[in-house]
Amino acid sequence: MNTWHRSNLRTDVLTAALIDHGLAVQGIAGPSAAYLYLVERRIPLVIIKRVMSSPQSRRQLGAVGLAPLAR
Repeated sequence: MNTWHRSNLRTDVLTAALIDHGLAVQGIAGPSAAYLYLVERRIPLVIIKRVMSSPQSRRQLGAVGLAPLAR
């Protein structure tokens, strides 16, 4: 039985992209720079704390609301 819940899937592609970039900034310039980057882009503080302290708890990008890929 799959215990993965639909609520754990990320459908907000823009926020997901900003968080990905913020985590890349963290790897290059450190956590302070990443924090400022995410705050300036209005990512909620609870999300910033979660993704910066434990990246494995990030939501996975889901297919809901996304355009199908062209072939």
